[in-house]
Amino acid sequence: MRANEQEGGDANTIQAVVPVMNMTRQKMLKQRQAAWLFHLVGLDAESMLFSDEVDLETLLLAKQLSILIVGEDMLKTNGEAVSGCTVLTDNYCEDAYDLLQTPILKKLLLAGVLLDTQNLSKVSMTRDVEAVQLLSVGSTPNYRNTFFDQLTQDAKDDSSLKALRQSYGNSPIESKW
Repeated sequence: MRANEQEGGDANTIQAVVPVMNMTRQKMLKQRQAAWLFHLVGLDAESMLFSDEVDLETLLLAKQLSILIVGEDMLKTNGEAVSGCTVLTDNYCEDAYDLLQTPILKKLLLAGVLLDTQNLSKVSMTRDVEAVQLLSVGSTPNYRNTFFDQLTQDAKDDSSLKALRQSYGNSPIESKW
């Protein structure tokens, strides 16, 4: 996005939003469920940036970087017991609907809602059900159940371990041997 001159920016300056995982790529192996989810939804691990791959300190000192840390403050639920991914889906519907057209983002959000609510079998609010319906638009009728089964399958089988090693390297334990 080009900086707006009215906001004091240079019209020729290009700004980009780049998410950076707050861990090293190697440590992602310890987060097997997250790594499995990224693999399952088709998120290319090579395209992800990790904290050890970006010199944040130099960029900050050169004033070429501003950081926004996204946490629970972004997931206000008004006291409702809904999935955090339901709140994000609602926020995207209101402020950035085009992002919900991205298949990987839709799958990530759907995975979060399904896992938080145990495929809507746990206490789930109407907002959770609506989020699942919205995120499932264009999918096959039984997609939700099939996807939940994939999400909960054991991520320790040989094919998933091979994919995780290829994306994030060998585990620290395996490297010592």
